[in-house]
Amino acid sequence: MVLFGTGHYSEGEFLDLDTFVSVLNQGSPIIIFIGLNKLIQLANRLIEQSISGDTRVQILSKVSQPDAIAVEGTLKNISQIIEDKKPSMPALVFIGKNVIRLNVLGRE
Repeated sequence: MVLFGTGHYSEGEFLDLDTFVSVLNQGSPIIIFIGLNKLIQLANRLIEQSISGDTRVQILSKVSQPDAIAVEGTLKNISQIIEDKKPSMPALVFIGKNVIRLNVLGRE
């Protein structure tokens, strides 16, 4: 199973947080369209919900464009990765313990 979604955020909370946690706890990845600032907040909320900080995160930046790149990290370090690498939007984000490196894009 894979969950595709958005990081819909309202009144200070991610509306699909419980679903994200459930899917990740089952060992399946989530794939979401989300702003990178909200991704940092989501990473923190997932860790607060007992998802391991070592869970892998891959940001696919500018996916449909020739200069697409993949930026990789974990829930616990994705904030620093985003600050250092500054991936461009639009971005697609993969989160999960079994997220594998995609070799179809350039690497940052």
